[in-house]
Amino acid sequence: MTLVRLLSVAVILMLVGSGIVLLKAEQVQLSHQTASLEIRAVQLRRQLWKQQLEIARLRSPDLVQARNALADLEGNDAEWPGSNWVSGMGERSCVNLLDP
Repeated sequence: MTLVRLLSVAVILMLVGSGIVLLKAEQVQLSHQTASLEIRAVQLRRQLWKQQLEIARLRSPDLVQARNALADLEGNDAEWPGSNWVSGMGERSCVNLLDP
């Protein structure tokens, strides 16, 4: 009777241990997948920002010409009103720059 109990406890512990290992492996796999999706989201967000900035430049070429003229006068990339508008807005607000 003692041998049967010992074997049953050993089998139960092995099953529980195997279950824990399988759950941990799945958790690690999901963590890697989540990280890769977050990296992809950042890449897509950067691509969107570049396209929005290009659209903004195309919509107002006068501002671009004024900034270029000011930079040429001073010999460097001079500060002008709105030159760092993206850096002051934060990461999340740049996504909807051109939305009404």
